[in-house]
Amino acid sequence: METVLLMFSGGVDSTYLLHYYLTKTDIPLHVHHISLRYPQFDRWKTEDPAVERILSYCRDNYRGFDYSASRFDMPPFRLVGRDSDLHLLVASKIGPNLPGDKITLALGHCLEDYESPETQARARLQLLPNLWKALIDSAEEKGKLNTVISRPLIDQKIPKEEIFKMLPASLLKLCWSCRMPDFYNDVGYPCGLCHTCKKNEKILAHLGRTGEFPQLVRSEQGLPKPAAQKNFSSFFGGNPAQVPSLPVQEQSNRDASDRSADQARF
Repeated sequence: METVLLMFSGGVDSTYLLHYYLTKTDIPLHVHHISLRYPQFDRWKTEDPAVERILSYCRDNYRGFDYSASRFDMPPFRLVGRDSDLHLLVASKIGPNLPGDKITLALGHCLEDYESPETQARARLQLLPNLWKALIDSAEEKGKLNTVISRPLIDQKIPKEEIFKMLPASLLKLCWSCRMPDFYNDVGYPCGLCHTCKKNEKILAHLGRTGEFPQLVRSEQGLPKPAAQKNFSSFFGGNPAQVPSLPVQEQSNRDASDRSADQARF
């Protein structure tokens, strides 16, 4: 018996994939969320509640699934690496513990995730599949883990706009995608500057639906235009080992041209 291990972020892509497995297949599903605690960006404060809302909705409206969560606290370093590498590491530790003879790792990567030169280079070098195979070789009961990563959105060549169209609006309204939210009165809002914010706004504008999903589009919040008054790297000085955590009120002063964490996903 196969079990799918879905690494879930609460974003549009992984939410669509969760909906896909729950409504289009009868494969046993284990969902896992990593609460990523980067000291420079309080993304977890908005992402983690979104995950809980989405999972609660799916439990109430679709079939059952198992769920687990973990937390990763990144020390205050400037170079944080790739989220997807951490997803693979955690999956290699969780997978052997799941029921089933074969555990298949599923990731919500889509075609547009590989538009940048950096991600295209990683794809050419097969870095993700090679890392996964190396982690399997190091895992206990490694025979249970499928060496092939499942990425249905890429395999089925589903463009991002189609994902927005096919995901039920009731679920889309629960998603959170911004990589580096701004906070006003302890409430998180889309930054409007990161890659996902720009992509979401472009797609929703093209579909004529920006007003339906204010949590994905900053312009719908009635907030001031994102500021870029300080260069992000100025917070770090010359020594990445001595990076301070940013005060919440300074989140809105980051320079869009130097947001290294925006490139961390893949």
